[in-house]
Amino acid sequence: MPAPLANRFLHLSVGADFDSFKAYALNRGLAEPVLAFLSFRSGLLHQISLKEPAWPSPRSWEMASRLHLAGLDVDSAVGEAAASEFRAYLRIYDHLPNLERILGGKGAGIPFPEEPSSRYATTLGLTLRASDADQGLRAFEWLVEAAPAEWVQLFASDLIGQMRRKGQLGALAQRVAKEPQLQQFLRDYRELLRQ
Repeated sequence: MPAPLANRFLHLSVGADFDSFKAYALNRGLAEPVLAFLSFRSGLLHQISLKEPAWPSPRSWEMASRLHLAGLDVDSAVGEAAASEFRAYLRIYDHLPNLERILGGKGAGIPFPEEPSSRYATTLGLTLRASDADQGLRAFEWLVEAAPAEWVQLFASDLIGQMRRKGQLGALAQRVAKEPQLQQFLRDYRELLRQ
């Protein structure tokens, strides 16, 4: 474009932002493994490829989620390289803590995973699988006991949005208000945010 013509336009740079995509994806109900994978490998949210017809983008990951939920390969949506990494990531689900036990209040003694990819899958899995305030509280209690603070913070910020969407935020707040350990964690978290 000639410089005099280019000067007649506004030129804006726009980039994919994982936190915005994650909020959107949680609201739209994208597949748990897709969100966990992208939490772990957020750099794969958007990678334009001029050589391949399919490549990772927020739009193509949403298509990949639908393909995954239907039991189909995601290659046609996000390309072979990203799909290969996603398939490798899915193997960690065989080694996650028993999330249903944790949500059922029987998580005592279950260790928090050491490997970062498993940590993302665990925290996001608990967030998405918590169907009500009671399960959310049990997951929160387990994480406060078992996980480093940054993982509890990640979980708490995602859980609040999930409980709001499910109409359970008030019930969760009432339950958390009765738990001194969770109250202390939230006070520490608020103090951290103020700094």
